[in-house]
Amino acid sequence: MISLVALDGDKKESAALKNAVSDVAADMTEEYWDTFFFSTLEEYGKYLKTEPLIDFACYDVAMKGALAFLQGVRKAYEQTGLLLIADESISPLEYMKPGIRADSLLMRPFTEETMKATLSEFVSEGLERNKRKAGEESFVMETKEGKTYLPYDNIYYFESREKKVFVRLLKEEYGFYTTMDELEQQLRGDFIRCHRSYIINSGKIQKVLSGQNMIELKHGFTIPVSRSYKAGLKDLGRR
Repeated sequence: MISLVALDGDKKESAALKNAVSDVAADMTEEYWDTFFFSTLEEYGKYLKTEPLIDFACYDVAMKGALAFLQGVRKAYEQTGLLLIADESISPLEYMKPGIRADSLLMRPFTEETMKATLSEFVSEGLERNKRKAGEESFVMETKEGKTYLPYDNIYYFESREKKVFVRLLKEEYGFYTTMDELEQQLRGDFIRCHRSYIINSGKIQKVLSGQNMIELKHGFTIPVSRSYKAGLKDLGRR
C-alpha cells in the first residue's frame, strides 16, 4: 500500500490534483493507494495527530500559517517525499531550506499537464528511493492489496491470534499470514520474543514489570511475558 496526503487551499486545484494522482498511481504501480486531500490546515493537522504513515505529501506553502506548520512537523516525517505547491506571494528563500527538504515544486500558475508531469517525476523518484531503503528500514508485509512497507521504528509489537499475525502501530493494525517462529527469524535484532504470541520492539519499552510478568510499552501498550522467555529479558532492566 502507498499513501499520499495533499493539502491545497484551492479546492478546484485540489480536485485536479486528485485526478492527477489517480492517473499517476494507475500508470506507475499495481499497488493500492491510500489518498487523503485536505483544503484547510486545521483538517490536515487533525489528520496528522493520528500519526499516519505517509509515503508522499503534496503541500501548499502559500496558505496562511502553512509554512510554519510544515517546519514544525517535517522532522517527524523526514522520510516522506515532499512536493511543495507555491506562488509568487512567498519567496523561495522561505521554503527551499534544509529543514524542509522539498523533493519537488509546483509553482503557480501551472497547467494540469504540468501538474501531472511534475507529479509523475516526483512519485517515480520517490518509489525508487523507497525501494532502496525498504529492505533495511522497513518491515515488508505482503497482502492481497500488494506490498506494504512499515518502518521498523513505527512498529510496537507483533501478536499471533486468530490464525494470523497482526503487526501493531500506534493507531493502526495489519494482519497477515505467517508463523511467529518464521517471523522471529526474519526480524532484526531489536525485536524480542517475550511470549509465545508476542514479539516486541525493544525500542518501545517503557518498563519491565517483572513481578507482574508484563512489559509496558510507550503509549500504554501492555504485553505479557511468559516464563520461558523471562530469562532473556534480564538485560532490558526491571522496575
